[in-house]
Amino acid sequence: MEFLTSVTSTLLNKSLDAAQLQQRLIAQNVANASTEGYRAMSLNFKAALQHIDAVANSSLNDADKVDRINNVNFNQFVSLEETAAKVELDEQILALNKNVINYQALLTAKSKLGGIMKLAINGGR
Repeated sequence: MEFLTSVTSTLLNKSLDAAQLQQRLIAQNVANASTEGYRAMSLNFKAALQHIDAVANSSLNDADKVDRINNVNFNQFVSLEETAAKVELDEQILALNKNVINYQALLTAKSKLGGIMKLAINGGR
C-alpha cells in the first residue's frame, strides 16, 4: 500500500526514530550521572528534523525522497559535551519532558494521517 511508504508517513516514522534516540541518550546520561569522567550526549533534534524535512521538500521524486529519508543516520546529529562535567539531573529531566512532548506530537500527527487514510478507504464515510 502506497500510504505506508508515502513521504509524509516516512517523515513521521523517521522523526519518531529521532525522538526515540533522544530518549535513549537522556536515559544513558541519567544512568551515568555519577560516573566520573562521563560526557553527556545529546541529539540536536531540531537539526535532525530540519535535515529530513529538507529532503522531504526537495525536488526529488517521492520514491527517492522516501529512500533518502530512510537512510538518514542520526549519529551525525549526536554531540558530546566538550568536557567531562557532572551531569545535571534537572537539565536531563527537562530534556526528557521536552522529548516526551515532541514524541506525543509526532504520534498525534501519525494518528491523524492514519485517520485521513481510513476516511479515504471508506469513501469519505
